[in-house]
Amino acid sequence: MAPVAAALDILQGEQQCSLGYVLPTLTSLKTKLRNKDLQSTGSLRDSVLRGINTRFGHCFQDKEFIMAAVTHPRFKLSWLDDADARARCTQQLETAMRASASAADETSNTADGDDYSGRATVDNFFDFGDQTAEQSNAHLELLNDKDRDLSMLNRHQEVKQLFLRYNTALSSSAPVERLFSSGSLILSKRRNRLSDKLFETLLMLKINQQFM
Repeated sequence: MAPVAAALDILQGEQQCSLGYVLPTLTSLKTKLRNKDLQSTGSLRDSVLRGINTRFGHCFQDKEFIMAAVTHPRFKLSWLDDADARARCTQQLETAMRASASAADETSNTADGDDYSGRATVDNFFDFGDQTAEQSNAHLELLNDKDRDLSMLNRHQEVKQLFLRYNTALSSSAPVERLFSSGSLILSKRRNRLSDKLFETLLMLKINQQFM
């Protein structure tokens, strides 16, 4: 069950705490479990797989989860092994980018107002979306970019806006649990007469010792 433990560490981590990690992590977990040649614990493996499909099966059809994974530079479409699924996700990315661009244009036109007396506003009135072809290819530029670092989003501003929208941070209780564990080590049986202020000072020093 090492893959299960590794998946839990990833999803409960503090560094990779975005929604885009959910589907790739679950996909990799299911693949690793299926490839395990288990004899005595095969039934346990099958039960875990059924539990994953029952609990998280709907996430693989949810647009929020799909877009979060596809717009993440580390994954893009690499977690999909089915050609039809890749084509479907690519189409969803293109549609989302067009919708985002249309929303931005509507906001810009609203800010310009309805006065068509000036040259600039007249040009806006006769804007028939000449950038549609350029926008439709922007998603391909992202998918063809081999860079896996988050900084690559600075080269794809349209995708960056989608990444910021869908990759919300996942809440994690790990830091709080570590804080309680450290507190129990400080407030031991031999140090049960610590004042509140001294206990808080010792706890803060222990937690923040990496910065000292």
